[in-house]
Amino acid sequence: MPKISPRLPGMSNLGKNHPGNFPPKVWRWWCLAVLLLIFWGVPADAIKTHPQVVIISSYHQGYEWSDKELAGILNSLHRVYPQMDPAIEYLDAKRFPGRDQGERMQIYLNGKYRGKKVDLVVALDNPALDLVIKYRQELFTGVPLVFGGINNFSPALLQGRQKVTGVAEVLDYAGTLDLALSLHHTAKEVLVIHDFTSTGLAEAQEMEKVARALKRRVMVNFTPPATFQEILEQLRSLPPGSIGLITGLATDRQGVSLGLAESTRLLATAAVPLYALHETRLGHGIVGGDLLEGHEHGRKVGELALKVLAGENPSQIPVVTKSTARPMFDYLQLKRFRIPLGDLPRGSVVINLPISFYSQNEKWIWGISAITVFLSLVIFILSVNIMRRRRAEQKQQESLNFLQILMDALPNPVFYKDVQGRYLGCNKACEEAWGISREDLIGKTVFDQHPRDLADIYYARDAELLSNPGVQVYETSIAHAPGTRKNVILHKATFSHLDGTLAGIIGVEVDITARKRAEQEVKNLAKFPEENPNPVLRVSPEGIILYANQASKALLGQWGWEVGQPLPGDWRDRILKSLEAACGQEMELTYDGRAYLLTLAPIVDMGYLNIYGVDITARKRAEKRILASLKEKEVLLKEIHHRVKNNLQIISTLLSLQIKHRGTQDLAELFQECQNRIRSMALIHESLYNTEDLASINFRDYLAKLSTRLMAAYGSMARGIKISLDGKDVHLDISQAVPCGLIANELLVNALKHAFPGRDAGEIQISIEDTGGRRVLEVRDNGVGLGSDLVLENPTTFGWMMVKNLAKQVGGGLTVRSNGGTSFRIVF
Repeated sequence: MPKISPRLPGMSNLGKNHPGNFPPKVWRWWCLAVLLLIFWGVPADAIKTHPQVVIISSYHQGYEWSDKELAGILNSLHRVYPQMDPAIEYLDAKRFPGRDQGERMQIYLNGKYRGKKVDLVVALDNPALDLVIKYRQELFTGVPLVFGGINNFSPALLQGRQKVTGVAEVLDYAGTLDLALSLHHTAKEVLVIHDFTSTGLAEAQEMEKVARALKRRVMVNFTPPATFQEILEQLRSLPPGSIGLITGLATDRQGVSLGLAESTRLLATAAVPLYALHETRLGHGIVGGDLLEGHEHGRKVGELALKVLAGENPSQIPVVTKSTARPMFDYLQLKRFRIPLGDLPRGSVVINLPISFYSQNEKWIWGISAITVFLSLVIFILSVNIMRRRRAEQKQQESLNFLQILMDALPNPVFYKDVQGRYLGCNKACEEAWGISREDLIGKTVFDQHPRDLADIYYARDAELLSNPGVQVYETSIAHAPGTRKNVILHKATFSHLDGTLAGIIGVEVDITARKRAEQEVKNLAKFPEENPNPVLRVSPEGIILYANQASKALLGQWGWEVGQPLPGDWRDRILKSLEAACGQEMELTYDGRAYLLTLAPIVDMGYLNIYGVDITARKRAEKRILASLKEKEVLLKEIHHRVKNNLQIISTLLSLQIKHRGTQDLAELFQECQNRIRSMALIHESLYNTEDLASINFRDYLAKLSTRLMAAYGSMARGIKISLDGKDVHLDISQAVPCGLIANELLVNALKHAFPGRDAGEIQISIEDTGGRRVLEVRDNGVGLGSDLVLENPTTFGWMMVKNLAKQVGGGLTVRSNGGTSFRIVF
């Protein structure tokens, strides 16, 4: 038997020397090549590492300028590094200005990024750049720096500094002021509104330079340190024709901070035209100005960051100092202060412009035009056809009409009349139903053909249709013979002459007598009380209204529903689901100033559903009164929490002063522990003050804030220690939150002070969970564990006694484990 060589699938055995016959050595090389091709195709993203970027924002999340600036940076970075997730740190300098905040953030950043690889630092706005430059050697030694949003930039700022570049925030102070004065020719006074943060003062200094150049043209005043309300009153007291220019306002002299939009809306209540320098205030009450857009500014910062990450030396990249501000206005404010659009500079951006009818209805206009063209084409074809038929059949066209033949083919009575209400003709079905010939009907009116009561109805509805040409559908009665009446639905529409003038009305009659009789039978079966003052409906599984009592007729009229017609699709779906589930539903609605509660009650064995309505207007009004009362109590409780928090803060400050001036080391530690306990309680009241739900706080968020504050308080001792937070959101009321907050404070402080002696690193884990009615608070560390001399049953230290007593206070039990670290677990 001949030997058969190995072959690949689909190849024939063609003999020993054919290329399809592979020796074993060739087979091995072939398989290796296939494997290389497979693994060569692994996506580059699978092994690509992204640069480590740290973005330090001067302000807080939710501050519109910072958010848009940050979004522009991320858009640029993600264009090249789609999966990059930069670390973002917020200094919160608007709400916490001053050197102390910078020192706290330096300690925090030092502990967080020490020993970690960072490829690029991005500093946004002046406080962030000041912090990074001051502590660059300690925080990010040798790391390239890109900045953005910097006011009053000077090349001297970078003198002697390496690997630094960025985008200066060049605001058009002179352009905005010139623009405002060109639109308000008679203005004699300008009030420059700014705060006294570092950014606000920098912007005010630049504005003072511009003001000196304009002192002969207009008087420029600057707001002193003031509250938002005082600034508003100063605006209101300006003489007529004055202008307000907002350079920067986020924090007042009392430390109250408002977002750009909120502060702008507040100042806009004064009857003074306001201008600004940042696009984030547009649409909230300013007229406009040469505005700088945060997103575009951030995009440019991101482009510089990409250049640095690509390997370019930041010192060789020039700082971008060209302003991107452009004239932007709010149409609503232009209209408010009667500024014509023609007075604006060319190329201005105007928001809130009214939408033209064409822009708003472009699709409808084109659709109707297409339909009109199509119908016109049909009419043209029909006209040509009629003309041809007239020429070919002159005598037949005198007695027959194409429209008449069409109408005669319809089973329903059809009639048409002129604008004076005289009948012009009808079809055969109409002749048979009305008992009158077409010839006798022509020339008569409704008063000649129908009883007086019905004729009055027909005449009034015809007059209504002729005054508003279109389509009309309504239900009525018709008498075809003395003593006999039928229920019908009349469909009417207007028609016109060839020249477009109104010619008359065409109507179609639909007999619904049998249906009405059936509805009456159902109504009699239902036995629903007509005297019930509340709405009562009966609906079939198909969503058809079988019955409606008198009280529900007004509601049905408002919705455009009628007995015997199907409900809209969403109602039919709700009714079908309710019948299938054999489960009732409730919903509320308001009509004519009254509130109703509708109950959907399925009658499964009868195959239909009843809808019962109850007037709950009085109840809703009572609820509003109760809500108003609760709101007052809410405000009072918030004020109480705010004052308690402030009082606790005062106590903490006094202890801090005592530590500095008169405290020994032991006494200082004792005072610091008391400080931490007071701050943990103050944090509870601060959380309750800032939340909408005064009954409870999110304890997981509380633990995150407490951990951050303790890490800052024990900066040097906590260096190298990491605190991680586990678990989901758990809400505790104040009776549980205060003792649990003190427990967490004691356990975290104990771990920071005693768990890692002589170590450079360690980890503390804290978690709060809700396990179906029981809450579990746990603090774990991987430190040295508990000493053998610690007695938990009868504790002698104040801290342990406090933890044990507080655990009993919340009705919980304390479990302690010490094996490769220490774990404290409280179940309550």
